[in-house]
Amino acid sequence: MTETTQNTLSSEAKKLYHAKLERVILNTYETLTAWKKYETDYNALKTTLEDLSQETEYRIMVPIGRLAFMPGKLVHTNEILAMLGDNWFAERSTKQAIGIVDRRLEMVKKTINDLEIQLENQKTKIGLTSDVLRFANIEKEVNEEGLPIVEIQEIEENELQSRITKDEKNNLKNSEKQIGQSQAKSDDTSFLDKFLAEEEEELRRGEASESNEE
Repeated sequence: MTETTQNTLSSEAKKLYHAKLERVILNTYETLTAWKKYETDYNALKTTLEDLSQETEYRIMVPIGRLAFMPGKLVHTNEILAMLGDNWFAERSTKQAIGIVDRRLEMVKKTINDLEIQLENQKTKIGLTSDVLRFANIEKEVNEEGLPIVEIQEIEENELQSRITKDEKNNLKNSEKQIGQSQAKSDDTSFLDKFLAEEEEELRRGEASESNEE
């Protein structure tokens, strides 16, 4: 396999790796966005619980259906039904509910921090891959010294001798053909000269005979 083919295959593998990293980064970013929304929701819930503990009841607009509301009151503000998981619920005080929210916020923040570190590492990897791909395109054209890459093919001695023999035979055939053509031209010229000489000799003899008869 030549160096050019190796570079091409290597570049294709790097491009596939680059595309895979892009998908991983997108998934990580979507997961991070979801966890940040959890953090926002828990912070809002904590603020609401802290406000509820200040009063025994609150006047609110109670929703009726999707678009209708009516005035009402929120009572038993110190009684919170907390979901413990797997559809298990327990009644807790406002202070206890805030403690549950704080513990969940710690877990959410730790997860967000881990995802941010993971995302930065993935961005670093894809940045390095982009640099490698960019330099890979250059490596296809020049070598480390900046000189053009030339494909070198090694020819075995038998194959080289066979090529030389074929070339010699072809050259010999061409030479023989040229010599044959030259000889044919020479023979034709000699024959023509000889024929003309004989014709001249015949004419002279004929003229001499006519003179003698006179």
